[in-house]
Amino acid sequence: MVPPLRIEFKQGNLFLPEINLWLDPHEPRLGPENVFVSHAHSDHTAAHREVILSAPTAKLMQARLPGERLERVLNFNQASQLEYNGQSFSLTPLPAGHIFGRAAPLYRRFQTASRPFR
Repeated sequence: MVPPLRIEFKQGNLFLPEINLWLDPHEPRLGPENVFVSHAHSDHTAAHREVILSAPTAKLMQARLPGERLERVLNFNQASQLEYNGQSFSLTPLPAGHIFGRAAPLYRRFQTASRPFR
């Protein structure tokens, strides 16, 4: 059985420590953290060093919050493999309504790169 994913509420934001992933943090994350930006409303964005986001959200963020950052732009319904601290996982942005580009992250953890937990 797969253990439940631990979710912490830190500094007013959601954080998944096992994969070093912040969900829509309000304060800029400038270190090696993974940051998922669900949509381009100002209360869901900041001047992060690196972000994971949908293609429409990337375009809106570039217009609303210009500046230098690394962007991992993901297409809707397309999984992207990521790794952190020896753990392989995937994130798939799912269309979520509310605003153009809004994505809900579907997270899957893998035991190895080729064999998912079941």
